[in-house]
Amino acid sequence: MTRALSTTIAILTAVAALLLANTASATTPTIAEMPADSSQSFSGAGGTGSVAFTGPSGCSWKASSTVTWLGISGRNKGHGDGTVSYSVQSNTTTSSRTGILIIAGEIFTVDQTAASALFFSQVSSGAEWESAFVLTNPSAPRPPPGRSLF
Repeated sequence: MTRALSTTIAILTAVAALLLANTASATTPTIAEMPADSSQSFSGAGGTGSVAFTGPSGCSWKASSTVTWLGISGRNKGHGDGTVSYSVQSNTTTSSRTGILIIAGEIFTVDQTAASALFFSQVSSGAEWESAFVLTNPSAPRPPPGRSLF
């Protein structure tokens, strides 16, 4: 499945959920203000995050996820101001993915890159095989000196 198709399906799922939620409680006040940047990106390793928002004290809100790999790890309902904490499971697939949190009818998008893959070459020298690979840390300021043999 392509990223564009995956994103389109996630957005359509969220819109359908919003329509159902709004049909059930059309008189419920909505959140006054969500963060300006209503999205977060994660590496394939996953991680945790939170969304803080403000709302009138009489505003009842609920939070839910449209996908199983994006879970709400804290409070999922309340009144007025709130913070929703969430966790993103590691992505073991070779495709990036998009999930949506619906918080009081508002959409918060979570994007996650594909899993990192480790490829290494094998060279045959007669009946024996020799393997070589390089380990890198993309967040390291510079590569470590030297070479390790395993």
